[in-house]
Amino acid sequence: MKIKIRPEQRKLKWKHLLVLASAVVLAGCLLLDWLPEKHKLIIFGLYSIPSHMLISPFAHEPALLYTAKFFPAWQITLAATIGCTLAGLFDYWLLLPLLHHKSLRPKLENKRLFQKLMTYFKKSPFWFLVVAGFSPVPFYPFKFLSVAGGYPLWRYEVALVVGRAPRYYTLAYLGYILQPPTWVLALLFVFFLVLPLAQKLFPEKPAEAQEPVMESQNISIDIPDEQEVQPIPVEADVRPSQQRAS
Repeated sequence: MKIKIRPEQRKLKWKHLLVLASAVVLAGCLLLDWLPEKHKLIIFGLYSIPSHMLISPFAHEPALLYTAKFFPAWQITLAATIGCTLAGLFDYWLLLPLLHHKSLRPKLENKRLFQKLMTYFKKSPFWFLVVAGFSPVPFYPFKFLSVAGGYPLWRYEVALVVGRAPRYYTLAYLGYILQPPTWVLALLFVFFLVLPLAQKLFPEKPAEAQEPVMESQNISIDIPDEQEVQPIPVEADVRPSQQRAS
């Protein structure tokens, strides 16, 4: 499975990453200064970036449900979607040179699982991303397949918006209606944060195959002693002497 990648795409775009990160920090500071009454919403939008990058340990849903108690659903959706698309840029620029590196790429292409997943993903990558973005399934496998398969960045971003925006609006509307307690959301956040660490510290041990243990039984067999074989006396063949004719 050969995917054509231009040589410049194999290089890590440090300048792009630094410029984007600087712009995000500057925009966040300006918005916090200009809109102090929206500080929770702005902080949530900034938090949406690291919570969507790579395989993030930071849960996004508890923060969304908490912020949804104070702002309309459309504002929550806008902030979360902007953060998600910015995270998509970071992901793409970080993963593209990594997944196409000359030392890693041959190993991926030789994996049968990677070949099968890429074959299915290539059939309809846009809708795979949309469905995965809306549903609660882990999104990072589709993210890696997109970058590893050379899926165009702009299509990837459009699929994120189409799939994620309805999900964010639904969750924000539920959060506004239900008003979940803050302590419950805090527990959920800590749970999702600690869960990956706990899985690494206490991995499940595979069940060892138990072989049936047969108790050794000492079976004693009485073998009779060999008896001395005595020769059987052979009686002499005594034949009556023939009388001589007188």
